[in-house]
Amino acid sequence: MDDYNNNIIRKHEKTRQVKEDDRTNHVLGINANSGPVFLTYRDHAEIDVIVNDEMNKRPMFHFDADDDVTHTGWRVESESELLQAYSNIDLAYVADGHHRIASAARAAVALQEANPNHDGSEEYNWFLAVLIPASQLHILPYNRIVFDLHGVSPEEFIEKLSEVAEGTNTDDPSPNTSGSFCCYLGKEYGWLHCQFQNIDASDPIASLDVDLLQQRILAPLLGVGDPRSDTRIDFIGGIRGTEELERRVDEGDAAIAFSLVATTIDQLLSVADANLIMPPKSTWFEPKLRSGLFVHELGQCAATNECKNSAN
Repeated sequence: MDDYNNNIIRKHEKTRQVKEDDRTNHVLGINANSGPVFLTYRDHAEIDVIVNDEMNKRPMFHFDADDDVTHTGWRVESESELLQAYSNIDLAYVADGHHRIASAARAAVALQEANPNHDGSEEYNWFLAVLIPASQLHILPYNRIVFDLHGVSPEEFIEKLSEVAEGTNTDDPSPNTSGSFCCYLGKEYGWLHCQFQNIDASDPIASLDVDLLQQRILAPLLGVGDPRSDTRIDFIGGIRGTEELERRVDEGDAAIAFSLVATTIDQLLSVADANLIMPPKSTWFEPKLRSGLFVHELGQCAATNECKNSAN
């Protein structure tokens, strides 16, 4: 936990208090971390060599989950060698699991305060995590739908849109260059491919496609406020494809859908290194790591009311 508290493990998202409270109580209630925090780091060749060698050995488990994702795990035999290699990694970054790591930190504080003999060696001073090199991450877009057009017709919205982004009709609903997006208002209008202009590439937040969309389209044209709390917007993970966006609009569940370019790992690292916070729902990682395959027990007192009260 010291690495997280000292910003050696860096974050890029805000957490929601209610969700963090719930996860903290869950950790203290079961006396364990049951879901890993997804960490990444800049590639290191020595680590890759050791890991690849271990993966050529017989795995301890191998199965296909209900979502058709294959999970394989190995017991590392060259533990000391791998730990030595990881000691050369200066920084790690939370890719996914900001609530899990924040909750682990709060649980650790509660357990420390409840333990008069705390000496820093207790298991609650560590948390369950998986580290994946940046080059092996798969980030998908995090698309958006909005439930109404903020009091204007589709034609009026398209006219307003043309004032802030260059748009053309397209048969390809997936934008492929940063600074662009596609939007869908129904079968009558099809997909529009739009390109933003005057992007400040030096600003790690303002140059993000999710921020460009929020600041130039969603807020001023559609009246969407804080995406964390505005009930007029919803988020669709890129794993579900643009077909899901079309379906939601065509069935009348949404008035407009937006497909985005995926945030890159370099953008994520730049934001974290600048100690900035990404807009909500900026990244969608696949595959999702399965909870319960590995469990990290925290040790004494976690399930007591004393610890739970300390965390609240």
